[in-house]
Amino acid sequence: YLFSGSSLVVIGTTKPGGMNMYQSFYDELNQGEIIGNALKIWFRDPKYGPYGFWWDHQYSMGMTILGDPLLTI
Repeated sequence: YLFSGSSLVVIGTTKPGGMNMYQSFYDELNQGEIIGNALKIWFRDPKYGPYGFWWDHQYSMGMTILGDPLLTI
């Protein structure tokens, strides 16, 4: 998707797993946070991120941003 001609940023995983419990990520984007900081806030959120109590942290360790992490939506 990143090289489709109309994409500026893509968030995905580099390994099996993904981004679950993503509410804090979208809350930050809704408040005008840049995409890179929103992902960092989600990653560190003890309720939602990979170090939280919901799952094994290895499930989300491959999350990455391709493109410009300084964009807002």
